[in-house]
Amino acid sequence: QYEVFSSRPMLNKWQNEWGSIEQIIRVTRFRQRLNSQEKETEEVHYYGSNRSLPVETSSQAIRRHWYIENKLHYVKDVAFQEDANIKRVNPFIFATCIDFALNRLRKSGCKNIKNKIYEISLNIENLIKSSIITSDTSTP
Repeated sequence: QYEVFSSRPMLNKWQNEWGSIEQIIRVTRFRQRLNSQEKETEEVHYYGSNRSLPVETSSQAIRRHWYIENKLHYVKDVAFQEDANIKRVNPFIFATCIDFALNRLRKSGCKNIKNKIYEISLNIENLIKSSIITSDTSTP
């Protein structure tokens, strides 16, 4: 459930710090786990927007944000433990290597990245023999 409110009445007190916020979007999510005896849970999240948008546009933007978060960042954190350590020297190189590996794994048709990394780590020959690292950029 998505609800959009004007931020002016709510943030009037903090206009110096939050003056660019035009809207507050409240998202209420209801969730029940399959095959579980747990009760349905409710989560409420708030988002700020610097533009006044219709509720449909706001909801699409929020869904796109979470799609990226779930499809990319969560996988990078779980499979590659990207957030576990702070890379102080050349963090861009680490991120690029993780992106390259993730793209190659996805291109090879891998569905479970974490399990594939574990499988490869058991025998490096699996990596060498697989299509994951071979080049497929030949031109006719």
